[in-house]
Amino acid sequence: MTFIKKLDWKYFVFFTYCILLGIAVSKHEPWFDEAQAWLLARDSSLTELYTKYLRYEGSPGLWHTLLLIPAKLGLTYFSMSIIAALIAIAGVYVFIFHSPFPPIVKILYPFTYFSFYQYAVVARSYVLLPLLLFLTAIVYRNRMDKPFTYVILLCLLGNISMHGYFIALGLAFLYFIDILRRWFKSNRRFRIRSFSSLALFAVVSLLLILELKPPKDIITFAAFSKDLSGFYSKTIYMLSDSWLTTIITQPSSIRIVHLLTYGIFIATLILSLFWFILRKKLLYFLVPLIGLGVLFTAIYSNLWHQGSLFLLWLFVLWLSYEEKEDTSKLVRVTNVAMTAALSVILVFQIYWSYNSFTYDFGHKYSASRDVANYIKARNLQDKKIYMTGFHTISIQPYFDKNIFYNYHDNEKPSFWLWSGANNIYREPYLYLEKYNPDIIIMGVKDYKNKLTPLDSSMLPYIPGYNLVQCFDGCLYWKNSPYETDSFAIYERSDSGESY
Repeated sequence: MTFIKKLDWKYFVFFTYCILLGIAVSKHEPWFDEAQAWLLARDSSLTELYTKYLRYEGSPGLWHTLLLIPAKLGLTYFSMSIIAALIAIAGVYVFIFHSPFPPIVKILYPFTYFSFYQYAVVARSYVLLPLLLFLTAIVYRNRMDKPFTYVILLCLLGNISMHGYFIALGLAFLYFIDILRRWFKSNRRFRIRSFSSLALFAVVSLLLILELKPPKDIITFAAFSKDLSGFYSKTIYMLSDSWLTTIITQPSSIRIVHLLTYGIFIATLILSLFWFILRKKLLYFLVPLIGLGVLFTAIYSNLWHQGSLFLLWLFVLWLSYEEKEDTSKLVRVTNVAMTAALSVILVFQIYWSYNSFTYDFGHKYSASRDVANYIKARNLQDKKIYMTGFHTISIQPYFDKNIFYNYHDNEKPSFWLWSGANNIYREPYLYLEKYNPDIIIMGVKDYKNKLTPLDSSMLPYIPGYNLVQCFDGCLYWKNSPYETDSFAIYERSDSGESY
């Protein structure tokens, strides 16, 4: 009974997380990036996915492969959100019941921004990062005795996203260093097993390179720059923003709050580096951090990629908290200080989670679901529907076929192809006269008027068509709206009323 009572608080935290996450997922409207992965899984074979289409995405295919099963079985689009939530729940379960952190950290972490919202409610490949990083942390201690278990987890981690790969690559490099240190003191069996496991990672890395080799006609947001002059500032900015510095308050106090939170960040970073030195884990933080910094600086970064930095920090903290040998006063004092600093940052992130949860509960994250319901309610899916804007693709998963007349002629695939041959990206109205559609669905992205409802004054006049309906949606980031995800529907003048 004493053992059960001791665990009661863990189960309470865990089930509270599950209930709140379930509520959040039920209210969330997936946006383009979520829809794209589902459509790739639904409309392409495994061979096509890995040999043709993923190279346009610039992202490994583990998440898409997981989605193949429900997509091919004909399950609803919502099943993707359920899968993402279950993976997030599994990650939280591992953290609560198997991490070495003090109770306060285990209580706070599940409700932090990336764990509860951005890498849980938003169903993207990043939902796999916490679970696989935490499993890697569990296996880490026995990596020399179970090299293949450790390396297989690194391979899976590397197939989540490029951020996961750079973390895995850093950990594989440090694993290689550990093998070299033990080389002359170990037997032949250890050497063969260790290098065989590393060979496995090398093979997976090579396959990943072949899988993601950019095609000549790719349209990409990546910079592919050799200029790393902004490496330090970019990396520090992304790291600080992933911890706590994105705080939006009243205009008069923004600067004060920013300086305060940035000061907390610098103090926590210095404390963390000192703690990692004491626990001999500094390289486990710095090596992957350098890799991620190069990725952010030389290739591409966006706001939601920050979570990889926060999770890397948490992963190395996990490893350092497990080191029990040194019980000196300095270690004990630093341990208390580290726990306090970590708790402060987790509280900040819970604030982000609360904001995102309440916003998504009362607003439309994306208007795509409302547009799909509008089309179904009026049986418009078999009419000539003309799309503009790549994020209009987010409407497609609510139908079992491509509903857009000007995109692959109503045939598969339904997902967006980031190819120069895709004229809709460059010239959205190029074939309007040719197709003479019944309906035009216009995707509206806006970074300035994020909270302003769409109306006719904000939208272009299209000769021969009336604006009949507007649908508002907006992506939310931590404390404020980030970009609109809205749509406007036009109908031919002889078939609809003006807006």
